[in-house]
Amino acid sequence: MAATPPTGYTIPAAAAQLLATAQAAGWRTLTSWTPPAYQRAPFLTVRVGLHASNGGIWHYRLTWHSRGCAPGHVRLFSSVARTPGHPAWHNGPSLKAIRAVIAQNPNT
Repeated sequence: MAATPPTGYTIPAAAAQLLATAQAAGWRTLTSWTPPAYQRAPFLTVRVGLHASNGGIWHYRLTWHSRGCAPGHVRLFSSVARTPGHPAWHNGPSLKAIRAVIAQNPNT
């Protein structure tokens, strides 16, 4: 995986906003694009997470994919999550809901 987008692509505004929200709250973040030599439709994976002081974990993994999009564009393709109340991977909530969880649980 690569940290920089493929030629002609940029990080989508929604992903950038999620990362900024998570970083401002002290959450860990990771962004990875398909590698430069990847021969198929490029995609972006964004991970944000926090280990809670009570041993729980919030971990959200979202993927934006270019399949079916105009060149240089990606759209949200999938979202999965692990949360203190549901530690197994499951379908993730909306971006708005993830940002709300981050705001309610800063890493201070």
